Amino acid sequence: MDSDAPGREVRLVDVPVALYRETQQHTDSVLRELVLMAGYEVSHDTAGPMRGLFQRANDGFADRLDLTVRATPAVDAAHERGDAYVTLTLTLPERYAASVQLWARLVEELDAYCQDGTMLCVPASDEVKAFAQWWCAELTRQLRTVGAPTPWRDYVATTGSFVA
Repeated sequence: MDSDAPGREVRLVDVPVALYRETQQHTDSVLRELVLMAGYEVSHDTAGPMRGLFQRANDGFADRLDLTVRATPAVDAAHERGDAYVTLTLTLPERYAASVQLWARLVEELDAYCQDGTMLCVPASDEVKAFAQWWCAELTRQLRTVGAPTPWRDYVATTGSFVA
């Protein structure tokens, strides 16, 4: 967090513990493959999309890592207790709103490469996609405006995308 940025409190209500962990694992797998593919493009001096995607991932990685470091311990503790859901309260720099949006677009692009077979990772499940959309939307909205958080279970009930 920037020492001169005051930050804003964000509440992520009813974070599904298992789905958070699944989303993190999927994102980590896709990023590992991205590193390998971008490294191949660089070492073989070939043109391809992965070099640019890697640069974009690298540009936003510090913010993603910081957010993960802040959120994951509480999720892991909830997992150890056997809780299905946890509410996270985080104080984050307001600039994270833009960073989260950029990261969300990058993950969607990478998932499209998983879907078309360019990448070997399995595409994200519908549940992982919905969770990622909710997570990013909540972070962005709460960092930019003041308002009550939308709990995960309310989001699922409203969108009707699947049963949580």
